[in-house]
Amino acid sequence: MLQGEELSRLPSSFKRSLLEVVLSGYLTECDRTEQVIIGGYAVILAHRVVQLSWLWAFTLVPSG
Repeated sequence: MLQGEELSRLPSSFKRSLLEVVLSGYLTECDRTEQVIIGGYAVILAHRVVQLSWLWAFTLVPSG
Protein backbone atom coordinates (compact mmCIF):
# COMPACT_ATOMS: atom_id res chain seq x y z
CA MET A 1 0.00 0.00 0.00
CA LEU A 2 1.27 3.48 -0.82
CA GLN A 3 2.11 5.77 2.08
CA GLY A 4 1.26 9.49 2.11
CA GLU A 5 4.79 10.63 1.24
CA GLU A 6 5.11 8.14 -1.61
CA LEU A 7 1.69 9.16 -2.90
CA SER A 8 2.66 12.85 -2.96
CA ARG A 9 5.68 12.07 -5.18
CA LEU A 10 3.53 10.38 -7.84
CA PRO A 11 2.59 12.42 -10.91
CA SER A 12 -0.91 13.91 -10.76
CA SER A 13 -2.04 12.03 -13.87
CA PHE A 14 -1.18 8.74 -12.18
CA LYS A 15 -3.01 9.78 -9.01
CA ARG A 16 -6.05 10.75 -11.07
CA SER A 17 -6.09 7.40 -12.91
CA LEU A 18 -5.61 5.57 -9.59
CA LEU A 19 -8.60 7.45 -8.18
CA GLU A 20 -10.65 6.59 -11.27
CA VAL A 21 -9.83 2.88 -10.87
CA VAL A 22 -10.82 2.95 -7.19
CA LEU A 23 -14.04 4.85 -7.94
CA SER A 24 -14.99 2.59 -10.84
CA GLY A 25 -14.51 -0.45 -8.59
CA TYR A 26 -16.69 1.19 -5.93
CA LEU A 27 -19.37 2.08 -8.47
CA THR A 28 -19.41 -1.45 -9.83
CA GLU A 29 -20.02 -2.75 -6.31
CA CYS A 30 -22.85 -0.27 -5.70
CA ASP A 31 -24.27 -0.56 -9.21
CA ARG A 32 -26.65 -3.43 -8.60
CA THR A 33 -28.20 -1.94 -5.46
CA GLU A 34 -28.54 1.50 -7.03
CA GLN A 35 -30.14 0.03 -10.15
CA VAL A 36 -32.74 -1.72 -8.00
CA ILE A 37 -33.46 1.48 -6.05
CA ILE A 38 -33.62 3.65 -9.17
CA GLY A 39 -35.79 1.04 -10.90
CA GLY A 40 -38.18 1.06 -7.95
CA TYR A 41 -38.44 4.84 -8.02
CA ALA A 42 -39.00 4.75 -11.79
CA VAL A 43 -41.91 2.31 -11.37
CA ILE A 44 -43.48 4.47 -8.65
CA LEU A 45 -43.03 7.61 -10.75
CA ALA A 46 -44.51 5.96 -13.85
CA HIS A 47 -47.49 4.79 -11.81
CA ARG A 48 -48.06 8.35 -10.54
CA VAL A 49 -47.84 9.77 -14.06
CA VAL A 50 -50.45 7.27 -15.28
CA GLN A 51 -52.74 8.12 -12.36
CA LEU A 52 -52.40 11.85 -13.00
CA SER A 53 -52.95 11.48 -16.73
CA TRP A 54 -56.17 9.54 -16.08
CA LEU A 55 -57.25 12.22 -13.61
CA TRP A 56 -56.51 15.00 -16.10
CA ALA A 57 -58.28 13.10 -18.88
CA PHE A 58 -61.46 12.80 -16.81
CA THR A 59 -61.40 16.41 -15.60
CA LEU A 60 -60.76 17.83 -19.08
CA VAL A 61 -63.55 15.82 -20.76
CA PRO A 62 -66.71 17.93 -20.65
CA SER A 63 -69.48 16.26 -18.73
CA GLY A 64 -72.70 15.68 -20.56
